[in-house]
Amino acid sequence: MRVVIQSEMYPLAMRIANQVSTCASGDVIVEQKTVETSLIRYGISVAPSAFADLRRWLRPIELPAECSAGLPADEVRITLGGDLDLGAWTIMLHGDADRICILARSLRSGGFPQVRVSRGADVSRDMMLFGGAPAVIRQIVAWTLHPHGFCPVQQVEWPMSDSGIWLFVGAQPLPGQCDVPGQAAAMV
Repeated sequence: MRVVIQSEMYPLAMRIANQVSTCASGDVIVEQKTVETSLIRYGISVAPSAFADLRRWLRPIELPAECSAGLPADEVRITLGGDLDLGAWTIMLHGDADRICILARSLRSGGFPQVRVSRGADVSRDMMLFGGAPAVIRQIVAWTLHPHGFCPVQQVEWPMSDSGIWLFVGAQPLPGQCDVPGQAAAMV
């Protein structure tokens, strides 16, 4: 199976490519290209088990998927379009200074340019508070931070017009607490 990732958001596309290449056999290619929508298209000969594995590797990111006769039969094409606009979101991290600095670097290198840090807050558990952030943006935040053990409970806190995402970073999770990537999308 060949995987092609198309996006203007090169840092995010490269992170996804690195994740997929460590888990999949076949070529993984990143094309820096303008695309309008975010979705996964796959050729008619892509094995259902291989496609299911790909979806599992991307969790908690859940992009719409469709079969496309216009693609090479064994190709999966992931497009990360302008509908994501990671720069439109201001992310504020609250919690232990050492842990939030690591998470802030990860978010910035993943394509989120507006990341602020508030050190020293006493936080008991990982939380994500937001207003108008769509599910896919929250999924990308959770996916980006999951390797660092950040598994937030998500809660709508502000109106849909709000572009802030506040991340409260608790103590390091216990072993096994954050093993299933899909847990990072839990809602309160």
